[in-house]
Amino acid sequence: MLRRSQVADSTQISRLKESVDKYKVHKMLSPNQRLNFNGQISRLQAKSCIIISDFKEHFKIGGGPVESSHDYYGKPQISDLCFCVISKSGGSVKRRYYNYLSENLSHDSLFAINCLKSLLSRSEMQRYEDVSLWSDSGPHFKNADYLYVTCIELPWLFPRSRFTLNYFMENHGKSDVDGHFGLLTRWHKDI
Repeated sequence: MLRRSQVADSTQISRLKESVDKYKVHKMLSPNQRLNFNGQISRLQAKSCIIISDFKEHFKIGGGPVESSHDYYGKPQISDLCFCVISKSGGSVKRRYYNYLSENLSHDSLFAINCLKSLLSRSEMQRYEDVSLWSDSGPHFKNADYLYVTCIELPWLFPRSRFTLNYFMENHGKSDVDGHFGLLTRWHKDI
């Protein structure tokens, strides 16, 4: 007969095995998804683009190397939803960044959806017939509202374009948007 501590140990071992199995699947899928992303970049045509979306959380603008705590904590925080549009022009890959700043720090899907529609409404975006949307697995991008908009509403609003929705795996590493955020952080420290 098993004692209570042995039952707990076998339950813990079972949970650990399950976690290890999930990790192995993630370890296999993550590089495959990265290869898929890089493959899409290499196959870009004149009328196709990739849009990467990501949030920068609780961003503070301004400040210098020496500030009183009152000055530092008194600055308003903002969130930055950034879109990196990757396209091909003249045989070379181009990246353009569009930042949507807001004092609303909630990062909800409605804000992300409205900003995406605003981006897609810009005149320079009208030429793209194939639009591949990429984002991390954050709750503001991976939910029923965002899925509905990208699969149903966007094709209706922009009938000349075909949309695909892709997600980077959790802990996928840095994207083009993360590099842009790093640059913005350095710039804003200099303001």
